[in-house]
Amino acid sequence: MNSLYKLLIIIIDHNYLAKLEKLLKKYSTSFHFLANAKGTANNEILNYLGLGNTPKHIVLLVLEEKMVFNIFKILNSELKFDIPGRGIAFTIELDSISGKNALKYLTNDKLEVM
Repeated sequence: MNSLYKLLIIIIDHNYLAKLEKLLKKYSTSFHFLANAKGTANNEILNYLGLGNTPKHIVLLVLEEKMVFNIFKILNSELKFDIPGRGIAFTIELDSISGKNALKYLTNDKLEVM
């Protein structure tokens, strides 16, 4: 089953968060959630993945499926996600969202007044 919406998960180094937020405001109409993060991997694994032991942030946002490819292109071109240590991004299919108003809230659409 193809999903109309995806949950985009971005794990990014603290130093690139401000630029990411500017890009998300410019290219995405979706509301996003932000959480501070700290990795649990040992230094050998962190160094192999190019993540280092620096503060990270996890950004979650709901996107229409048709926007995902362009957001990934922007992450690579503007934030150089193809360079180790810049960040990781991936999507998860959303098969259902509990209600029309929840979907509108997550996608920054106007809510219906009941």
